[in-house]
Amino acid sequence: MAEAAAEADRHAEALLADEEAEKEAEQRAKERKAKKKKKKKKGKGGGSGGGPSQEPEGEEAEALAAAEGEAVAAAEEAELATALQESARLEEERRVAEEQPPEPDAPPADFICPITTEVMSDPVMAADGHSYERKQIERWLATKSTSPR
Repeated sequence: MAEAAAEADRHAEALLADEEAEKEAEQRAKERKAKKKKKKKKGKGGGSGGGPSQEPEGEEAEALAAAEGEAVAAAEEAELATALQESARLEEERRVAEEQPPEPDAPPADFICPITTEVMSDPVMAADGHSYERKQIERWLATKSTSPR
């Protein structure tokens, strides 16, 4: 039960961190937009009067700046959404791995027949002090006079 509470706390912290990152991204986008407006206002006026200005003016400049700001904000939002999805996917994988039962341990070496390398169902102790599967050691000794080991 303590694990579930700890899990809930970690999940809540991750969500809060994501929300904070999103707010910071929005704030940075607003700051960039404000800086662009200041630069455009500074660039207007004076000049040498040698011809028409190459930069958009008035409402067109504001619309362009707004579109750029929206594009930056949309890109940052998409990046945050992707990161959140990846985090959720990894969290789900970890949770599934925890829920799966552990793999059974291998049987002790004493339970494995050295001839067949399988778990013995009818083990017998030979004169050499090792255990073997009854049928396998009988076959072995029928053709050979030495121990398998």
